[in-house]
Amino acid sequence: MYGSDLCENCRVQKKMFGKFFDSINYVNCDFKQQECEGKGLRYYPVWMMGQHALTGLQSLPQLASFSGCSLPLLTPENRSIS
Repeated sequence: MYGSDLCENCRVQKKMFGKFFDSINYVNCDFKQQECEGKGLRYYPVWMMGQHALTGLQSLPQLASFSGCSLPLLTPENRSIS
């Protein structure tokens, strides 16, 4: 995920993952401007898989489909990850 500390949708996206956001390869464009500008990124968040990109706030099911990852089944014990 490419994002910025100033981006409200980035903050919301990170919060959706909770403690699991540490598993995401995150590029903070506030500190890596050249990398982000080189990719032509102007709006955040941006999720990239190879040459494919999703721009804007995405639901967890959308990201699971995009990445090919499965979502855990929600039970009362892990409902807070949604």
